[in-house]
Amino acid sequence: MSLTAYEHRFATPEKPISRDKPKRPLVVALSLIGGLMLGVMAVLMRSWWRKTTV
Repeated sequence: MSLTAYEHRFATPEKPISRDKPKRPLVVALSLIGGLMLGVMAVLMRSWWRKTTV
């Protein structure tokens, strides 16, 4: 019984060439942008809330 090309590819796992690592600069940049957006949104909501309650 022979394996087809599709079955053979999944039947013989190979070791990865290099380990994957988290991309630290990307994570930091996205965190900073997300934090900035949340901060601006909080300030705008607080300003809006004060205008509507007074």
